[in-house]
Amino acid sequence: GIKDSTKAFQDAIHHGYDNRVTIYVPHGKYKISDTLNCTEQRRNGFSSRNTPAVLVGEAAVSGSQRRPMIFLPPRTAGFTDRNSPRYLVHFELLKHKPTTHLQPNDNMNQIWMGIDIQIGEGNYGAIGIRHRGAQGSSIQNTAVYLGSSGLTGVEGLSGSGGAHFGITVVGGKFGIDGRQTQPQATLAGITLLGQECYPLVHLGLQTAVVVAANISIAKHSKTKVAVYIPGDNYTAAGISSQVYNEYNDYQQREYNYYTTTQEEEYEQQLLTEEEKYQKQQQQQQQERLSSPPLVGGVVPKGCELPPHEVDPQPAVPSSTGQLTLLDSVIWKEHTTKQKPTTTGTTGASSSSSAAEGEGVGVVTSRSVLIKDVYFSGGFQSLVSFASTWHAIPYGNVAAKANPPQWDKINLVAVGVEPPYYKKWMITKEQSNNNQHQQQKKGGIGEETTTTATSSGVSKRASTFQFTSHLYVDGYLLSTDRHVNQTTVQHGPPPTLTQQHNWLTPDRFGSWQTKNSINAKLPPYNATGDGTHDDTHAIQLALNHSANGSLVVLPKGVYVVSSSLSIPEGSSGLVGIGRVFTYITAPPTGFKKKGFAPLVRTSQNTRISFGWLSLSTRTYIPDVWALHWRSKNKNSVYGHAHTDRIWWAKCLPRPPHGVQQLNFSHPLNVVSGSGRFYEFYQENWEWQSPDYRDVLFQRANHVHCYHCNFEHGRGDSNIEVNNSKDINLYGVKSEGNYPVLWVRNSQEVYMWGYGGNAASFPFDSKYPKGYNNNYPPTLFRIENSTAVILGNVVDYPRIPTPGKHHYAPFAGLPENPHKWKMVLYVKPGGEMVSTEFMDRPVIYWIR
Repeated sequence: GIKDSTKAFQDAIHHGYDNRVTIYVPHGKYKISDTLNCTEQRRNGFSSRNTPAVLVGEAAVSGSQRRPMIFLPPRTAGFTDRNSPRYLVHFELLKHKPTTHLQPNDNMNQIWMGIDIQIGEGNYGAIGIRHRGAQGSSIQNTAVYLGSSGLTGVEGLSGSGGAHFGITVVGGKFGIDGRQTQPQATLAGITLLGQECYPLVHLGLQTAVVVAANISIAKHSKTKVAVYIPGDNYTAAGISSQVYNEYNDYQQREYNYYTTTQEEEYEQQLLTEEEKYQKQQQQQQQERLSSPPLVGGVVPKGCELPPHEVDPQPAVPSSTGQLTLLDSVIWKEHTTKQKPTTTGTTGASSSSSAAEGEGVGVVTSRSVLIKDVYFSGGFQSLVSFASTWHAIPYGNVAAKANPPQWDKINLVAVGVEPPYYKKWMITKEQSNNNQHQQQKKGGIGEETTTTATSSGVSKRASTFQFTSHLYVDGYLLSTDRHVNQTTVQHGPPPTLTQQHNWLTPDRFGSWQTKNSINAKLPPYNATGDGTHDDTHAIQLALNHSANGSLVVLPKGVYVVSSSLSIPEGSSGLVGIGRVFTYITAPPTGFKKKGFAPLVRTSQNTRISFGWLSLSTRTYIPDVWALHWRSKNKNSVYGHAHTDRIWWAKCLPRPPHGVQQLNFSHPLNVVSGSGRFYEFYQENWEWQSPDYRDVLFQRANHVHCYHCNFEHGRGDSNIEVNNSKDINLYGVKSEGNYPVLWVRNSQEVYMWGYGGNAASFPFDSKYPKGYNNNYPPTLFRIENSTAVILGNVVDYPRIPTPGKHHYAPFAGLPENPHKWKMVLYVKPGGEMVSTEFMDRPVIYWIR
């Protein structure tokens, strides 16, 4: 805490990038006086996702919660101006061409874990850590202490296969600022205490799934609000287009057209027009994000949301700000300075409550889904609907309890019609100057406007109005809300939040676990060189771990010629990093032919599995990734990845002349129980209708904290069959094929959905060979009971007229007026579906 460690830390981060190793931070207090830049990009021939910064603190010593800490000294130059915020830790990705282009959707596999942050006094512009990431990117088991003057604890949320877990923020003005996120961000196990303004702010892409949160409204809070979703004042003027998405099409060349010299000149003209709209979009977005309202329309001085970096991938207003809040506690601090105890009571009498009858749990202008959330007595309202441009006719969810009682929301679902979405498209249509055409198109709420420019280039805008309804047993309800709340005498049970916090050093093993077995050391001697067969060495280590030990695979590529089996009694198998430890099959496949997994778990022992990748190959037709058989509900899968690819630099090259082959088996099969953290797969090539990214088959008591299975070309990316008690805390997907197929199951809950998947048109059919017994939708439910799909919100991808689209990994764009979200096959075979353009806040099969 005395010597400045900024350069040492930054040098270590660079070394980690260049050498693809985990950065280990021992116990201690490290003085940091400048931003630690964790900038992922392509290095040494490796893709950016394979060269991440992974910083891991030394695990807490026995009997202590002590973690290593970085410390920003008081009044550090560059951090003292609230109007010029500055990050102490900054994760980002720079696209390699050009190097100045930020691209958060490729910010992958970057981790900050087990390292606390302390902000000294007088640093009014200090933000502890910014991390808006995608697949595998995460902040975990970290506390940010802002004191009385720090600005924000965490800015940016991970989604799209990434998520944040176990974050605590104490003090400051803002706890977690989630105005910029990747699609469908998940937060689990967060604690926000003592913020002066808003503990949690969200206006990111699609629903934020917040589970196991402990949020206080401080005695000195100026807002008396716990969770805040700002309104969009710019949508009232009709400026709600996602213009930048169009520019990304050009920048990334996702759609390659205009190939002649004349057309290239025309494209440059379009880019000039686009740059104008881009600048206007970003300016308007900055204005709306920096001046939010409060209940009553008054912003307390000093609580204006701070500016942040310009969003390179700004959100579509119709697809932002939805909230799913589960198994959480929102409470007000008392004069006795007592918070809810593990017994579930406040320890304070009704007369000791500060600002009794004041405070709002959630202020929002978007759809909300809340289940099993406790509010300490004395709130003004539990949920309040407010907007800057018009009064939302949804009323409030009123508070009923007075101290020492508690309000409990058993289930609240309120569907709020989002702002309309206007998509501007610049086309090559020739038209007279000042010509203006406006015509109504088929489909409710779609309006097309064409305006000519002096250059003869037409700007064409289509307007889309989405809805957010409630469905029960396949039928659309006439009401926009479902409210089930009660008043209880005692507060939340300790298990309410504790049941979700399993990605901790005492519950999830890692290479730091004592008495673990290193499979590279004698007598095992695994090579991890990507060439030699390591099957015998690793299996021997696993067999020896049956006494309760954990097997660790250091950095390397481990080739196995038959399935690895984790035996009963073993504590599991881990590597040292998702893209640093690989298990794969030899180029010729397994010695014994026939479908078999790379790894098969035990059935009865609680295990830890993770910190590695299981990579199968597209030219091997019968090797799949993982068979999860553990029946122990507290087994943990984390920091792992499964895929099926042709080749990557870190893997052995394919044999000369081999052909890629269609795969007709699920990549992962879960037939047990457990807790899965960041369970994802995103490959798309050489898949048949029988392929699944994951099949839950005879599974029971599964909790998945963000499931990202996308681009699949099977009959469904995820299938739940003959299973019970499956809980998906956020799902994100892309492509045109079904995201989730639930059949012959019960108690299946998907608590939020995001991504840009778009089903094939409802009146079309799947390609030949696929299951055409059902019309195309993204979600399908049949022969199942007790199923909930919550906050099902996509990111619209609209086809451009006259533009050639091909089907890359993300699938084709589809007109939202032509496809539907959910299909329910009722007992007896009748099929019912959601309405066109509807994004249900809840779809409930009882």
